[in-house]
Amino acid sequence: DYLLDQILPGIRIEDRVYHGKTYPRCFVANELITYMLLHQIGKDETDAVEKCRVLCECSIIEHVVTSNHTFERLLFVNK
Repeated sequence: DYLLDQILPGIRIEDRVYHGKTYPRCFVANELITYMLLHQIGKDETDAVEKCRVLCECSIIEHVVTSNHTFERLLFVNK
């Protein structure tokens, strides 16, 4: 919960369109990684990605388009 409280203010959750399909209440994964680095929530990119993977494994966030848990690329993640 603490990690989630830290990152929620920094992500733009909104409906997004990807390949003609609208996905409600999503954010862009690489924007989250950037936010985490700028606010020192992750000590480096690897640490930030790992924290996001933990959120996925706990079903707090999930990939909308794919389930491969790749945060380095521009992918939509549903909250």
